[in-house]
Amino acid sequence: AITDFTAEVKKADTHNRMITSGNAILRPTQYFQHVNGTMGGLDTLEEHHAMNLLFHPDGMDVVSEHNYIFEYALKEQTLSLYELMKSSVETYRKNGKVYMVGEFGIVPLEVGEKDASGTTYPRIEEMFRTMMSTGVQLSFVWNYDYSNETEYSFTQNTEYGDYVLQLLKTCNAEYKDLIS
Repeated sequence: AITDFTAEVKKADTHNRMITSGNAILRPTQYFQHVNGTMGGLDTLEEHHAMNLLFHPDGMDVVSEHNYIFEYALKEQTLSLYELMKSSVETYRKNGKVYMVGEFGIVPLEVGEKDASGTTYPRIEEMFRTMMSTGVQLSFVWNYDYSNETEYSFTQNTEYGDYVLQLLKTCNAEYKDLIS
């Protein structure tokens, strides 16, 4: 069904825009569930990537994954955010696809924290910096909402929102310098 949908979109799109599923992050048992019908075991890294590719078949240009975690438990190891993103960028690039972090952010309990150096919101900054250092091509921070009515959203009128928007501005300038 996904392949048929992609083919129909491509027929109608005269601008050759990117197509993705908009998929969220996979369960650490996604492949095991697919093969065995139960949540009985963790996936390997290769199985994780295989499932993402299954959900983003030929015709889809972008593998989408949401990310709110800093450690990803797998059958043979636990990956850091950096290791998961680096592996994802490399794997999907080899398959002719862009890796997009379709949604990322931090949970409210981490809002307002500071690290030992006094950096405000170190976890959200870690996510931004990790995406830049691993070559993630596209990402969307959750969630700017002018009315501030969406769960875990922010506006420019909050400390966190101002911080995120300034961080976005800084990272966008750094990306621009990279490609100039």
